[in-house]
Amino acid sequence: NRYTFPFELIKSADVVCCTCVTAGQRLFNRYTFPFVLIDEAVQSTEPLTLIPCVYGATSLVLVGDHRQLGPTILNKEVVKAGFKQSLFERLLRIGVPPYMLSVQYRMHPDLCQFPSEYFYGGLLKTGASATKCLNFPSNFFYVSNGREEISQSGTSFINRAEAVLVENIIRYLFKNGVLEQQIGVITLYEGQRSYILSKIFGNEP
Repeated sequence: NRYTFPFELIKSADVVCCTCVTAGQRLFNRYTFPFVLIDEAVQSTEPLTLIPCVYGATSLVLVGDHRQLGPTILNKEVVKAGFKQSLFERLLRIGVPPYMLSVQYRMHPDLCQFPSEYFYGGLLKTGASATKCLNFPSNFFYVSNGREEISQSGTSFINRAEAVLVENIIRYLFKNGVLEQQIGVITLYEGQRSYILSKIFGNEP
């Protein structure tokens, strides 16, 4: 039965995974969820975080990093109303002590050194030794004169100074025989991705 199948599926599940917004569907109203775990909790606004907690939650685990990106809110009035803060950050500010996972395995120790010292007071350590990591030339460019702007789409961000530096590096690589398919650029925003491509391949707005 197409109507009863979702209810039967949830009833038989040990763990239900969904977004905070999806948790607000009436589908969940007939169930109790005493344990709630929210990943990337710092990127969620307080109202969104509270949605999955209304089904009888007695234990709440918020996993996130308040030193990284917070909620993306483009409406200035919403920001003024205080909705830019996550529940994770509110709990920190009222003195609830966090548990820090201090060992990372995601990057080379040389890359880890800067965020560890700048954001985490030197507490972030690397689990893998440098000899087990991929060797790479450790060139680091810190762009301090750039600033974030709303992209042309109005729903993302760009940083023109960073984009110019990326463009210059890529053109240097092209000039020295590096092929397009050998280059990878990682950026957090769709707006920045589009802007960098427009700088390199034309059609710059």
